Amino acid sequence: MLQSILPDLGITEVEVTPQKQLNKKLLEKNVIMDLWAKNKDGKIFDVEMQTTKQKWPGVRFRYYQSISDQDSLKPGEDLDQIRETYIIFIYPFDPFG
Repeated sequence: MLQSILPDLGITEVEVTPQKQLNKKLLEKNVIMDLWAKNKDGKIFDVEMQTTKQKWPGVRFRYYQSISDQDSLKPGEDLDQIRETYIIFIYPFDPFG
């Protein structure tokens, strides 16, 4: 599926973690990624399947991107070490109407 969506990346192999849990801090909003994958180059892919309409889909995209960026950076790494990340939301409808 990732090869079909992003053919220019030449994805040949990924390590997949279904239902990856990020942001496990007790006082903050938890995120469970539907499908989390990383390829051999270190690029990260998050595929989200949404079945219900939600308010502010653009804000939701931004939130998932920020959580992914936080998770990709190891303690002590500079911001230029953030991994290239692709957040893909799949809807059975137009989320923006």
